[in-house]
Amino acid sequence: DLQLGGSPFGELVHRAYGPKYGLAKHSFAVEVIQSIGRAEWNRYVTFATVRDPVERTVSTYQYLKHHQDHYQPMQNISSLSAFLRSSWWEAAGPDRMFLPQHRWLYKATSMERCLVDTVFTVEEFADKVEDFLEATGVPRVKAANIEVGTFNKSPTLSIDMTAEDIERIVHRYEVDFDLFGYDPEVHRSAATAEHGSSSEDGVPPTPLPVT
Repeated sequence: DLQLGGSPFGELVHRAYGPKYGLAKHSFAVEVIQSIGRAEWNRYVTFATVRDPVERTVSTYQYLKHHQDHYQPMQNISSLSAFLRSSWWEAAGPDRMFLPQHRWLYKATSMERCLVDTVFTVEEFADKVEDFLEATGVPRVKAANIEVGTFNKSPTLSIDMTAEDIERIVHRYEVDFDLFGYDPEVHRSAATAEHGSSSEDGVPPTPLPVT
C-alpha cells in the first residue's frame, strides 16, 4: 500500500496489478504470498503497521466524508453514528477498508501465526523504526535521516462519539483490540465522561477531539 496508494500515480498504477499479478491496492499478506511464492516472500523482511481500531474508524469516516463525491453512499450519511449504523459499514467497504486489520496479517483460516515479521502500532512506529531498520541492515546514519510524517491527510472533522458508537466499533474489531494490545476501556471511559453511560440519556453529545 505504501507504493501503490496515496499518490495520483499510485492510484493509476494499482489498477494494472490486479490483472497482471493478482494484487490490489490493499492486498492481504496471504494474497501477496500466493502471487510471488513463499520462497520469494521469505527473502524479505516484512512489517506492518496497525492502528487503534477506534481512531482508525474515525479516520476512515473522515476520509470518506472528505471524498464523498467519489464515495457516494457518504452523501446520505451525516454523522459517525449514522455511518456505524449503515449497512455499508457492515460490509467490507471500498478496497476492503472496513475489514478488521488482522485480516491483512493472518490467514483467514488460522490465527496461529502472523505472516509478517514485525507489527508496529502507528503510535510507536516513529520511535521504533530506526532500531528496526538498523536490525535489518540499514546503516544507523541512514536510518536516522528517515522522517516519519503524514501524507495525503484528510481534513479533521468535529466528531460526536457516543458510548454506543464505541461499543459498535469494539464489537466489530474485538480481535484487533486483543491482538494488537489496544484497550477499549480507554475509549469507553472517555465516552462515558463526555456523554454519560448512554447516548440516549438526554445529554447532548459533545464533540470529541479524535484525529
